[in-house]
Formats: sequence, structure tokens, C-alpha cells
Amino acid sequence: MSDRLSPADLPNMAAALRAERAEMLNFTSSLTDDEWTAPSAAAGWRIADVVAHIGATARSFHTPTGLRMIFATSLDRVNEDSVDRRRDWSRAKVMAECQRAGRRATTLLDVVRRTPAARVRVPLAELGRHPLGLMIGGALIFDHHTHLRHDMAPALDRPVPPTDAALFSYGAVTA
Repeated sequence: MSDRLSPADLPNMAAALRAERAEMLNFTSSLTDDEWTAPSAAAGWRIADVVAHIGATARSFHTPTGLRMIFATSLDRVNEDSVDRRRDWSRAKVMAECQRAGRRATTLLDVVRRTPAARVRVPLAELGRHPLGLMIGGALIFDHHTHLRHDMAPALDRPVPPTDAALFSYGAVTA
């Protein structure tokens, strides 16, 4: 994630997050039960675990669990722990969290991007300090985009959704 954050980027980032969430939700809602429990390309995670990770990450931006991400020494460990806690959840519960938490995180980004808080630099585990607006938008866009196109669709031998070139124009996703 780049540290560049211009005021013009924030509305684009909010729109990109909404688009990536919609793409992810459309994809996951069409999965069969066998696909839901199939291995993903993310080492050790099923498709269900990847979706649980995305929901947990979105949730972390608007609940106290986010403090663990800020002060953690390993973001990978935080991600593994959050997936482990959800591994036995039903599909309905994982999807409900993903939908609800993603909607709330998107709303939070929409609010934060309109305030000076968007530029407040906050820590993210071992990854350094980043502007809050960039961290919320960039992290969630990256997760939705990357996991769908690299860890889920190819593992299920499904068509990979196209990438919107606008995502790359302001550094929300890096190649």
C-alpha cells in the first residue's frame, strides 16, 4: 500500500471499495456448498476461510478488535487467529459478518474521508504507520481484489473477474 493520499483519491477509494465488495458478494453468493468448503489458493485456507478473513478484517476497522491489528507484531498471526475463531461458523454466519462488517467499514470510510482524520497516521502491525483513510480503503480493496482474483476464482477454476484500471491509478492496489 502506497502512502500517497490526496484528497481526490478518497472518493475514488470509497467507490472502488463499494465495487470490489459487490464483486465479492456476487461471487460468494453463487458458490455451491462444495465450492464453499474447497481449498483456496491461500495456503491452509478454504474458500470459507478467505471470506471469513475478509469479514473479520472489515470488522476490525469499526470494533475494538482492531486494536490488535494496530499493536500486533505479526499481521499474519492476527489474520490466522481471526480465521481460526471463525473456522466452525456456518456459511450463513460468515456471510452475514462479511456483508454487515463490509457495509459498516464502507460507511466508516465514507465518513472518515470527509474529515481530517483521513490523514491521521496510525500503526498497522509490523507494516508501519499509514493515513487512516488509506488504511481502511486500501486494505479492504486489496483484500477483496486479491483474494477474489488470486485465491478464490482460480482455485475453483472459475473465471477471474476483470480488474478496474482505476484501482491502480491511485495506489489502492499494487501490481
